[in-house]
Amino acid sequence: MSASRRLRGFTLIELLVVIAIIAILAAILFPVFARARENARKATCQSNLKQISMGLLQYVQDYDECFPFLFQSATSPRTGLIQITQPYIKNWQVHDCPSSDQKTLVGDYLGHRSYGYHRELMPSNARGASLSQIQRPAEIAMVADVLQNPNVRGLLMRPADGKMVTGYDGSNCSYCGGKHVSMFPSSDTYHNYLSPGFNVIERHNGVANVAFVDGHVKAMKHVTLYNNGSQGHFIQRKSGYKRLVTPRVRADQGGDHGWQWGVASRIPGGGLQYHSRPKAAAAPDAQPGSHHAGGCCGDVVRCQEHLCHCPVGERAVRRCPRTA
Repeated sequence: MSASRRLRGFTLIELLVVIAIIAILAAILFPVFARARENARKATCQSNLKQISMGLLQYVQDYDECFPFLFQSATSPRTGLIQITQPYIKNWQVHDCPSSDQKTLVGDYLGHRSYGYHRELMPSNARGASLSQIQRPAEIAMVADVLQNPNVRGLLMRPADGKMVTGYDGSNCSYCGGKHVSMFPSSDTYHNYLSPGFNVIERHNGVANVAFVDGHVKAMKHVTLYNNGSQGHFIQRKSGYKRLVTPRVRADQGGDHGWQWGVASRIPGGGLQYHSRPKAAAAPDAQPGSHHAGGCCGDVVRCQEHLCHCPVGERAVRRCPRTA
């Protein structure tokens, strides 16, 4: 075969040009594919919240138009909102946001890992709010994507609880510099049971999914819900509602672990004072120490055992001497 008819191959320069073009196209298209996948996860999350909100509203219609409690921890077995709404939702998987990095523990009364519930609508150890208390159901947030508070998981914190201590997507934690997608760390050197603040987290391309009391779900920015600390999308519970479980006698005083209905009223400095019927036996002031040293951790069970007022949860009989 003559040299004039020899086939000519690619030169090195031509090959490098082709590789560069492919790399540029990949750099352009891969983020687009990633956003498309996240949009699909966002749609799944919205479907989850829609099913949860419909289940909650069905529960409300069956129980004198009152929302369920977030959990009750006074009697055994302890139960939470996930368990008591299962007959209406009939699906455990809806409690998992597909963009969360942890799965919800559906058998745990505090097993939430993805969503948080408006604590003024669904308090702990107390009957939930009545629909008659909600004047703007289309504007009041009910369930949302949240960064879980390690002290009481499942809470949708309010703007009054302070600014979020991480970026809106959970990155750049002000304590450790890391990123937290589902659970704010608890008992390590950096976090020490601190609250994440207003904890709505933007998991889905810069937005969070939020379900409202009227049942509609939409994607919203963190700053829109926070609204400079305004309570526009949140309600304040009125005093005088019934408490689900009020201790009569402390167990370490030979009490019988009995529980009964009670009434709540506001006390100076914030929080709630609970009165049982008949009035509960007075308990001695909680002693600072253990989990109270350096700051109340807000742990539900431990705070109830100490019968102190925890500034995080507003759910016990007496105020902690640290906060008096």
